[in-house]
Amino acid sequence: MSDWFWRLAFKIYNNRKPSLRFEAFAIGGGAIFAILYAVGVLLNPTFGNTLRLIVAAVIVALGLAHRRIRLERQKGTDALYRKMLATKE
Repeated sequence: MSDWFWRLAFKIYNNRKPSLRFEAFAIGGGAIFAILYAVGVLLNPTFGNTLRLIVAAVIVALGLAHRRIRLERQKGTDALYRKMLATKE
């Protein structure tokens, strides 16, 4: 799974920088929605509330993955390539 993640990260972010705005929105906004929907699930455990909670958790997970890629890319211009090769072995 790690091999797949870093290969995809290299393919997408090799020529462009990860957006800090997307990361802030995904982690911050997604976390707020996740907390609100978690309270909603506790008060009224319906399928709709549970589905919204799962979607908010996926948004937060995407933001955290994006942050991980951005931090790795800050190590140098070929950092994603080196990370991709290191996880292949």
